Amino acid sequence: MHEAFDPDWDSDDVDIGEPPPKPYSNAGDASIKSMLNSAAEDRRTSKIEAKTLQLTAATPTTQTAWMLSSQRFDAFRQATLGKSPDVIPTCEDIERFLTTIIKHMRGQTPGPDGKISYSTITHELQGIVNTCVFRFKDFKLDAHDRSRLG
Repeated sequence: MHEAFDPDWDSDDVDIGEPPPKPYSNAGDASIKSMLNSAAEDRRTSKIEAKTLQLTAATPTTQTAWMLSSQRFDAFRQATLGKSPDVIPTCEDIERFLTTIIKHMRGQTPGPDGKISYSTITHELQGIVNTCVFRFKDFKLDAHDRSRLG
């Protein structure tokens, strides 16, 4: 059977007691306290870190390859295209670089015409794109650009 509705009873008057403690309310306490204790110093050092942040890769080999690609690309843009390294690169800049750099690299195949492998060029492209994305906030490659570089 159902209880009848009592118009004099107000559910807001029910005492439910103290709410249960928040689960994990102590999570991170030690690191939060440490951070609060060094807030002034952290403000200074975090600003320095943000202003001097360098692009890094997962491995030293990849890091070296990206920097090599970036330096080659900057040199090409300055010497061949007459562009400052501070100007946001275009897809055409990258296309022209990739078609030029292969004439100046030696592949690992024996003989005077040591061909450059496809993976060498794709790694060169990856290094350029990664460094451009990091260096230039407004650097973009749209779908058309990516298909041309593909």
